[in-house]
Amino acid sequence: MSIPLSLKRGRSPKKMLAGGRWVAIVGVVLLLGIGVALTRDVARKTRIKHEVATLESDIGSLERRNEELAGLIEYFQSDAFKEREARSKLNVQLPGEKVIEVQLPNRTQPVVPNQVAQALPNSNVAKWWVYLFAERDL
Repeated sequence: MSIPLSLKRGRSPKKMLAGGRWVAIVGVVLLLGIGVALTRDVARKTRIKHEVATLESDIGSLERRNEELAGLIEYFQSDAFKEREARSKLNVQLPGEKVIEVQLPNRTQPVVPNQVAQALPNSNVAKWWVYLFAERDL
């Protein structure tokens, strides 16, 4: 049976365990490393969950937009749309239909900024009207 070298030199087993400070330091370092790794993992999982939620909301909005576009395509292919476009752009009418044209009356005279200023000579509104709309030499 061989005797450990530490006992041969006169060190007792208690003194060897007192050197357990190194074990404690190594244990603390390991715990810190594990804590950092867990913190990074939790942060990564939180970021991924947020990204998944954002992408799911984007998917929902894109699906709604897709349904709207499908409805528009269906409407554009319908006879009602074609008839409406033919009437408005090509002036086409159905047989037996009569077209009535409504003309709006012309305005008597345009409002001139100076007339507004004369009607309300000292009002703030008149001053702004003249400032914004009066003809100026540029």
